[in-house]
Amino acid sequence: MTFAKHIKQLVTESLIYGILGMLSKPRVINTILLPFYTRIFTPYDYGIMNLLLAFLGFFMMLVVAGLDSSSAVWFYDTKNQEDQKSTFSCWFWCQSVISLFFGVGIIFFSSWLSEVLFDTTKYKWLIQILAFILFFATANRVLTSWFLFQRRAWGTSIVSLMTSFGVAILSIILVYFLNMRLLGVFWAQLIGTLMTTIATVWIMKDWLSLKYFSWLRLKKMLAFGLPLAPASVASWIIMFSDSFILKYFYDSTEIGLYAVAFNIAGLVGIFTAGFQMAWSPFAYSIQKEEVSGHVYAKVLSLYGWAGCFFCTACSLFASFILKVLATPEYSSAASAVPFLAFSFLLLGIRDIASIGPAFVKKSVPVALSIFIAAGLNIILNLILVPLMGKDGAAFASMVSYLISAVYLFWIAQKHFYIPYEFKPVLVCFCFSWIIIAINMFFIPLDSFWGFVFRVVLCSLFLPLAFYLKVLTHEHVRKLIQKIHLQHLIKI
Repeated sequence: MTFAKHIKQLVTESLIYGILGMLSKPRVINTILLPFYTRIFTPYDYGIMNLLLAFLGFFMMLVVAGLDSSSAVWFYDTKNQEDQKSTFSCWFWCQSVISLFFGVGIIFFSSWLSEVLFDTTKYKWLIQILAFILFFATANRVLTSWFLFQRRAWGTSIVSLMTSFGVAILSIILVYFLNMRLLGVFWAQLIGTLMTTIATVWIMKDWLSLKYFSWLRLKKMLAFGLPLAPASVASWIIMFSDSFILKYFYDSTEIGLYAVAFNIAGLVGIFTAGFQMAWSPFAYSIQKEEVSGHVYAKVLSLYGWAGCFFCTACSLFASFILKVLATPEYSSAASAVPFLAFSFLLLGIRDIASIGPAFVKKSVPVALSIFIAAGLNIILNLILVPLMGKDGAAFASMVSYLISAVYLFWIAQKHFYIPYEFKPVLVCFCFSWIIIAINMFFIPLDSFWGFVFRVVLCSLFLPLAFYLKVLTHEHVRKLIQKIHLQHLIKI
């Protein structure tokens, strides 16, 4: 396959995963339902919801035990389907047992956990529902990876869409029509994960059979994956600990505003997460091809340019988006959006850096980069949150991801050299923040010409792409020729 076709394939799969595949994630579902939730819940209630999702996220990362990463390595190590089935069977049953163990513990200590998190036991029922979601979420992760590893983008998307629409409809029915409020939110997610579990067992019944389970394979997978488990906890610290630190210094209202900002920035997250879902299977699949190094380098430049454009657009129009999607009491959330948007972008850049160590089966560098970011995130949060509130938490996340990405590129190049070009990414990053600063200090918020000027500022990314040679006139010429050819075929 040619260089151009590889790039086209990655872009196509990223778009499919980004637009459709990410819709199954609880936080993305909450973004879709944002106009509904912000008209039902106060910022305080929205903050409670965010804390509970952060709590669930911690255990969801913990129970995986790094098996998602190790399964990719062993799956692509062979083309023998029997051997690949052994990988998935080991992953599914091991994680199911771990999830069951932690789920029982969460139920048993639900009253105590509610008291610790919220200074009251009235949320213990919600915590118990989270325990069941934790158990059934295993199947969703396994099924998604099964489709991903086989490069079946549409299969992943169809399952995700069915789950998402089911959860969204159930949320509206339970929260609004049955007036179950927060209880309805989590009951809807529990039913959604249960539906996915049933679908997974039906679709993958042969792959999950215990006859393919191997203690020897599981031991090897855990040896590779377990060093990443603490890193997963560290990833949770980077992404979610800010909510708990905000809770310590403020009340749940500040957490609710931060959560809304996170969901607005999540519009960028749909783009970056779509790329992340497509990236690893794509990178592994072309690893042994002659052009692979140049493809990886071009991907970094394209991702950096496109990502900075989306982050800038999301930052410039955050206030307008909030006016449409939320009520006025959430308007102050806009100030945290730029930092969180770039946090999503940097998370994807770190994934690009991680392929080098993965190719030589070195998981420690990736884990170390995450630990560095987690430690820095906590320190910055403790310093900045008392001074800046939600904006301090957002800034801490961005800086943590930035340092993590820089370190991982530095160490990864020593393990597996790839001819990356960092200049286009750095220029785009600085260009974005210059535009964001102009928007913050010089452009009026509520005016027609302010809106037009923001559009003009975003459009400057097109000539920037030609200046940096991320795009060339030859790319445009070929695109025009292709469109013209397709038009002639239709005629």
